[in-house]
Amino acid sequence: MWPIWILIVCVVGSVNCNVCQKGRPKGHCGLGPGGASCQWGYYCRDSVCCPIPCKYGDPHPSRTCGMVVGSNNCPYGYNCIGGPADEYFACCPNRKRAG
Repeated sequence: MWPIWILIVCVVGSVNCNVCQKGRPKGHCGLGPGGASCQWGYYCRDSVCCPIPCKYGDPHPSRTCGMVVGSNNCPYGYNCIGGPADEYFACCPNRKRAG
C-alpha cells in the first residue's frame, strides 16, 4: 500500500517523482508573473525544483560559474558543470571526498 500512496501523492501534487536526474523534487518553480525560483543547489525542470546532479556530492555552497569567459569561480577540487540545455551551471566536486 505504501508505494501506491507515494504514487498518488506525486500525481495529486502535480510533481513527477522521476523528473529529476538525481534526488527528489523540492518545491515548484516557473517563469513569468508569480513564478518562483529554486533555492541554491537546485534548478527548475518541468515546473519543479530538482537538485543539481553533480556526479560526486553536491555543488559548492557559495561559488558559481558559467559559460561567459571569466565567470568560472570554482575553487580547486571543483569543475564547472553545465546542464545539457544550459539550464544550470554549478561548481561540482571533481571526485569523491574522503569522509
